[in-house]
Amino acid sequence: MWDKIGNKQLGGYRFLRQYAISRYIADFYCSKAKTVLLLRRPAKPTWTFFSFPSK
Repeated sequence: MWDKIGNKQLGGYRFLRQYAISRYIADFYCSKAKTVLLLRRPAKPTWTFFSFPSK
C-alpha cells in the first residue's frame, strides 16, 4: 500500500506511516486531508489513575 500513497502519489497529499494519535497508531496519516487509514487498536493498553487530596 505504501507504494501507492508514498511520495505524494495520491492526489499530491503527503502521508506519514505509523503515526501516533493519542494512544492509537495509525498505519497511514495525512494531516492536510485529515485522513487516517487502517486505524489499529492501542499499541500498549495503559491505565491512568488520578488521586485527589482529601480536605
